[in-house]
Amino acid sequence: AQGSDLTITNEQMTRFLITMEQAVNLVFIALIYSVGGETFVPELPTHYVTDMAKALQKMHNETANGKQVKIKNIGIRVGEKIHESLISPTESLRTVKKDSYYVVLPQIHIPAIEKTYKIVRHALPFRFSSDTAKMLTVGQIETILTKYKKTAYDY
Repeated sequence: AQGSDLTITNEQMTRFLITMEQAVNLVFIALIYSVGGETFVPELPTHYVTDMAKALQKMHNETANGKQVKIKNIGIRVGEKIHESLISPTESLRTVKKDSYYVVLPQIHIPAIEKTYKIVRHALPFRFSSDTAKMLTVGQIETILTKYKKTAYDY
């Protein structure tokens, strides 16, 4: 909004993208279906941080009065992750896939969990992370941002 340059720390960095509607929907799903002890993980799309920056740059530059925003790579920071991981291979062995979300079951024995969920033993562990999930394009990111566009005064 101020026309400052956009900074990224690594061009290969990926992140999940969740909308407010998806977050609220997941809360309701957890409230309705949870037995106790589960972790509900939405099946979310991901994006390259550079693609988010490109979408923001395009949106700003189309409406700016002459000031063109640039994207600067400032280098990765200490402790920063290249990709986010929502389900690890270890957790995947006790994960149940539902419609648009996963349910990671607790490690401890809870009779209600075993009664509620058919525990599936995966032959191979999997990882649900921002580098393996469905990747959004710059155009798709722009569509999402435009739909949920807010000005600083709206908050």
